[in-house]
Amino acid sequence: MKKQTKNSAVYALLFASIIVFFFGCGGLLVTIIEDRVGSIVIEIVVLAAVIVVALVLIVLCCRYILKKLRCSDADDKHSAKDGRRTFWFTLLLFFLITTSTLVMLNVAASFYAVKWPMGGLHGVSSEIGKKAWEYHEDAEGFIKVNSWGQRDREHSIVPAPGTYRMVFLGDSFLEDGAPIPLPYRTEEVLRSMGKTSYELINLGVSATDPDEYYYRFKRIGLPLQPKHCVLMFSTPTDFLQEPTLLSYYGISSTYPRLSFLQLLGLNALDQAISNQRRLILRAWFKGGPLLKHELELKNYFGKTIDDRDTENLYLSVFPSEEQSKMKTMLANASAEERHKFFSMLRHPDEGKFRSYYLDMATKTARGEPISTFIAADYSFKWVTAVYELCRKHSVNFTLVVIPDGFTVDSRMAACYAAITDMKAYMKFKDDAATRLISHATAAGMDVIDLRDLLKQYPGAYLNMDGHWSRQGVDVLAKFLAKRFGENGAEPH
Repeated sequence: MKKQTKNSAVYALLFASIIVFFFGCGGLLVTIIEDRVGSIVIEIVVLAAVIVVALVLIVLCCRYILKKLRCSDADDKHSAKDGRRTFWFTLLLFFLITTSTLVMLNVAASFYAVKWPMGGLHGVSSEIGKKAWEYHEDAEGFIKVNSWGQRDREHSIVPAPGTYRMVFLGDSFLEDGAPIPLPYRTEEVLRSMGKTSYELINLGVSATDPDEYYYRFKRIGLPLQPKHCVLMFSTPTDFLQEPTLLSYYGISSTYPRLSFLQLLGLNALDQAISNQRRLILRAWFKGGPLLKHELELKNYFGKTIDDRDTENLYLSVFPSEEQSKMKTMLANASAEERHKFFSMLRHPDEGKFRSYYLDMATKTARGEPISTFIAADYSFKWVTAVYELCRKHSVNFTLVVIPDGFTVDSRMAACYAAITDMKAYMKFKDDAATRLISHATAAGMDVIDLRDLLKQYPGAYLNMDGHWSRQGVDVLAKFLAKRFGENGAEPH
């Protein structure tokens, strides 16, 4: 009895080790492959090798245990035979229980998981996406979400014959701000030019970055069979320094990043484990109090009568010892600068009161140091990865660099001039954009730098929101439609 208990403990330890080893090695290899942005062929070969090696090692461990059982029961052949039978039965039972448990968990998770491609975009059903945008829908011409959860028209998975399909990758600049997203509006302009064979798909997702753009194109964009990929790089937010689409050691990952569970066919279970780490969902589901706070601020400032009344409310948010300093600073600004600043607080563009730029400008006015440098290399690595994927699959590639509003929109900068120079504050990101463009051009990429164009159109950005205004989207749609329709690749 004592011996059986000891053997059971050994078996339990062995089988637990097998599970940890199998999933640990699989997750590690997936992580290595994903980080080196390898090809699908390399992925398959390496992962197959890992599984084979894992199975070999498991077999060797089993043989070692059996050998020990033979040695311990050398004088009792019957006992040795029973021990081996018990071992193989326990191993088979453990395998069946583990497999069936994972399969049942995956089946249960499938009731909550969403289908492709929604699972790799916003990660939730289009119905939830509709609710997230409800407070914008009163805007004239507002484009609602489609069945994929994207602010776009409906698209088929496979393009119609003769279609020149383009996919647009990016963040909130492709789905937030103006009522009509840029890809949708650009397609409208192309059709008005007689370019009816163009089809533009909006794969923009707010709160995402270049590493996710790569995975999104690899596992969602490419299967849609595009002829052209347009990566919209956002200067305000896309200079990241580390991965944002995280994973649990490669075992489970936020799709479209690959995970070992996905390779085992447990996609629903993987989504249930990791989907809550998706940044856009954090912004949606945890942003409620922030949205409520900003709507309250919009209401408070909107009720003020004139500049003096607005100034008093603005100063009231500061500690008493800082109010005099801020009041002096405002007094040193011109009457026109103060009027523009307070008018913006009372009546932000399109009623969108956003506190992040206001908070940034206020902190700078209070003496917070201005950043002078941000590295562009890590972000450029992911841009290059998308470019290389396009080259391998004969897909045209264009990098569009979106400048920060303060860099190009004199009207937007003027709205904050009473308290600080936001154009100077954002210079470190503008410098990084220049380096990124230089690297991309040297690498042979087709690059569109929007800075010179947008400088000609004050009001292209919403003064407190920071995204493009309706005017800005119209200007860019006409520019891009001409660029792609006349000077870019023609349908073939």
